Amino acid sequence: MTKEAARIDVVAALLPLERLRKRPDFLRAARARRVPCPAFLLQARERAPDEAAQAIRVGFTCSKKVGNAVARNRAKRRLREIARLTLPDHGRAGWDYVLIESPRRDRPARLRRHAGRPAARAAQAARRMSPLAHIVALPVRAYRLLLSPWVGHGCRFHPTCSAYALEALEKHGAFRGGWLTLRRLARCHPWGGSGIDNVPD
Repeated sequence: MTKEAARIDVVAALLPLERLRKRPDFLRAARARRVPCPAFLLQARERAPDEAAQAIRVGFTCSKKVGNAVARNRAKRRLREIARLTLPDHGRAGWDYVLIESPRRDRPARLRRHAGRPAARAAQAARRMSPLAHIVALPVRAYRLLLSPWVGHGCRFHPTCSAYALEALEKHGAFRGGWLTLRRLARCHPWGGSGIDNVPD
């Protein structure tokens, strides 16, 4: 790696991410490099010298093929989390990146199988819970059966709060599992963060 490339990488790691908001920027990125990923498409473009400064800029696109508004918002939160975790270390200063969510039917079969694993883990948990944990889990199961189909899947975290609760009760029992569940529910609001949040071991 040359000294200039190393300097650019250091600058990229220090600069905050800026959001792409103007349609012409998205159109220019669409004509640049494309990198297919398992769950999304990445477009990357090096900006011209007369454009904005060295900051890393990132945009997110989610078509109606992904689903309704709730599904699209959840997909964008997932893309934002991916960008937050990877671009400061691997992005290049002076580049624009656009992450495009892939419709579910266009994803590889192995990824679609992975999407169903939280539900499978929850079913497994029901078979292994202690008797007291079974009782504590009854409201969670009632919610999944009666309310979840109506309110939609709008949880800010993955796995969802109900799947998290069942797994926590299975792993840690009624007392610690119940406390972990309450702590997760207390963070499930617009200011409580988002992204992957697995049950601790």
